[in-house]
This record gives sequence, C-alpha cells and structure tokens, in this order.
Amino acid sequence: MQSVPEKDVWDSLSGDLFRRAYSFGLSAVQLTHVATAIAVERQDSDIEKSVINGAHSPAIWFLVGFAFELFLKSVIVAKGGERADIKSIGHDLVLALQQAELSGLELSESTRFSITVANRAHNNSGENRFFFRYGDATSADVETAEAMIASLEDLLDQTVRLIGLPDTKFDTFLVPFQS
Repeated sequence: MQSVPEKDVWDSLSGDLFRRAYSFGLSAVQLTHVATAIAVERQDSDIEKSVINGAHSPAIWFLVGFAFELFLKSVIVAKGGERADIKSIGHDLVLALQQAELSGLELSESTRFSITVANRAHNNSGENRFFFRYGDATSADVETAEAMIASLEDLLDQTVRLIGLPDTKFDTFLVPFQS
C-alpha cells in the first residue's frame, strides 16, 4: 500500500483555521489601538474603561473570542483532531483550550486566564454573552485590553511553534484619530 504524503499545513484545515484566527486577532489588536486613540483624543477620564466597555468593545471582544477559538481549533486539527471534534466544541473557549492542551499546546497562566475571561462573552452560555450584544449593563466582566493583546500574541506564538508555521506576528499600525 502506497502512503499518501501529508498535506502542507498551510493548505490543510488547520492552516485555514489559523489564517482565519490571525485575521480576527489582527483586527482585534488594530481596533483596540484605534479605540485607545479615540479615547485619548476625546480626553476620556478612564481610557481603559472606554476601550474595554465603550462603543468599540462589542467588536473588539467578538474578534478576540473568535481569534482564541480558531487558534485553539487549528492546534487541535493539526495534531490529529477531526472536523467533528472541533464542531462538537462549539464556541466554548474553555473546552477548546482543554482539547488544545491535550494536543500539546502550552500557554502561560495569564493567557489561560484571558481565554477563560473571554469565554464569558464568547460562549453561547457565558455569563456576559448578552452584554456585548445588547449592552444592558454598565460594564462586562472582562480583562484589560493590554492583557488580551498580550494573550493573543502568546497564543499566536505558541500556535505557530506547535503546528510548524513560520514565526508570525501581528503587524499593526496606529491610525490617527480624525475629528
């Protein structure tokens, strides 16, 4: 029996999930910088709160949640998981994290905590799932934007290392606020 050569990671389901995750992560990082610049320009009294629980926060946390989810799922698939495995995880970031760690992913405690916090808004049954959709509270239980960006960068670094992709970073630029 002839063995079938393995697909290149980039052309696999894992590579596709990785590219999507990178796009969500890059967008989250960039939008966070823009939201910060706007809050600074407006001279908001609490810049961090403006970024985390302001007008841009629903989009930021939506992007962060999907970046986390798809990076974790790209690891699971790259290490032998099947499409059915990742579909059964749904949007549960904690379950995805557990499965990715069983596949060999090693993350800092800070990143693990960030993923758990993001799950509160991302997971369909998370306790903050409606805040970013309907804004019916004064603030959501989330981490700082800086901590989330650091966690996205850590997860990106560990994912490329584990699945064998070239070193990749979130290349961002700051868009000046225009009034």
